[in-house]
Amino acid sequence: MEVVYSCSSFVVIVKPSGMLSVPGRGQEKQYSVETAVKEMFPQSDGHLIVHRLDMDTSGLMVVALTKSSLINLCDQFQTKKIQKQYTARVKGIISSEPVNQFNENWTGEINLPIRPDIDNRPLQIVDEKHGKSAV
Repeated sequence: MEVVYSCSSFVVIVKPSGMLSVPGRGQEKQYSVETAVKEMFPQSDGHLIVHRLDMDTSGLMVVALTKSSLINLCDQFQTKKIQKQYTARVKGIISSEPVNQFNENWTGEINLPIRPDIDNRPLQIVDEKHGKSAV
């Protein structure tokens, strides 16, 4: 796991595909970004994860090293002062025709209420009653 920026308050790392952001259930799912950062920065304090990336998603993650920076960074994410952007890399030939009538411009947003799948962590499921907005 590569560190691209670090200071006394937080680090920015490159999360590889296949790695959990936080430990999962079961011994085989304990190694995660959080446990790796705690090993790399033993002075870190408590819960560190400001935001998550799905296990199969690679990309930059901001990870707090102190409780005060965790609070500050979480607030910035919640108030949209920090924005996330995802870019998909595709292999193969992409049709010049839209996939369906809802995707004429080849951009879009999936905004469904999701929550952890308790029986199948680290997967998420759509839950209209208990889920939180994915955006």
